[in-house]
Amino acid sequence: MARHFEQAGEGPLAWPHWQQAAQEAAGLYAHAEALDLYALALAGSPPPQAAFALHAARSELCRHLDDPATRAQALAAMQALAHDTQDPALHAEHAAHHAKFCTEQDDYEAAVATVQAALNTWGPLLSADHHSALLLEGGAALACLERWPEAEAALNRALGHGPAPARRSNILYWLGYSHFQSGQFERAAEQYRASLAALPGETPTRGRVLSLWRYGASLRRLGQCRDAAAALTDADTCARTLNAGSIRGLIVAEQAALALDTGDHDAARALALEAQALLSPHGDEGWDVLRPVLATVGLVRGS
Repeated sequence: MARHFEQAGEGPLAWPHWQQAAQEAAGLYAHAEALDLYALALAGSPPPQAAFALHAARSELCRHLDDPATRAQALAAMQALAHDTQDPALHAEHAAHHAKFCTEQDDYEAAVATVQAALNTWGPLLSADHHSALLLEGGAALACLERWPEAEAALNRALGHGPAPARRSNILYWLGYSHFQSGQFERAAEQYRASLAALPGETPTRGRVLSLWRYGASLRRLGQCRDAAAALTDADTCARTLNAGSIRGLIVAEQAALALDTGDHDAARALALEAQALLSPHGDEGWDVLRPVLATVGLVRGS
């Protein structure tokens, strides 16, 4: 239908059909195809609010595709549209997306500053939903900075705004992260379990994968090996469905450590080799778990 309208010279009638096609492709985990279809929708000159939503969708798809350059371009387009319209809601949504991007690029101070600036400038004009989104991203960045009391305060404030289930799950995930990183594994497991319970249905999502991974990691540290194995297996199954190779590296590294904990050195070695191939060579995430396994089973980390 989109092609039909374009061939008739009716671009404004085509873009909603490109958008629907992109949404359906994303629903089938065809992330690259969905990204291209959203670009076709944008080429149809949708109105500013719709264009903003299309760029936001592209930004989220880039997380699955590990494509920070295209994601940065989408965020820049969102910022320009927010500036042109001077819509507080668009400013808040851009700030939340940009803060998330900063956190995932390990620029935690920039994430905190982005959230604080948005709240200071637009706070009284924003809905509870926008407040919860911003406080979530600010709390996540603060947790990564190991500013535990500030992180938990921001995240609990985000919960107080009555977020929708998916965001509530994400907030609980970051509360779990705060406890996990500070060695409170029992409390972390409780938060990750609550994060999973908050998610609607059993559809594989990035949030479900991450919560299952961290839940399994918490249980492993508590010595609950059988339950840890079940959670990590579920996480890996979901990650495969999502084509999330970089996240799978984190899960498989944890599975390798669990195999080593239970004395199965052959399984630990095989899983360690798989994790080594999946993990990003940059940064420390996943490698902090994998390095001791590699050393124990007689492997070395690749360059």
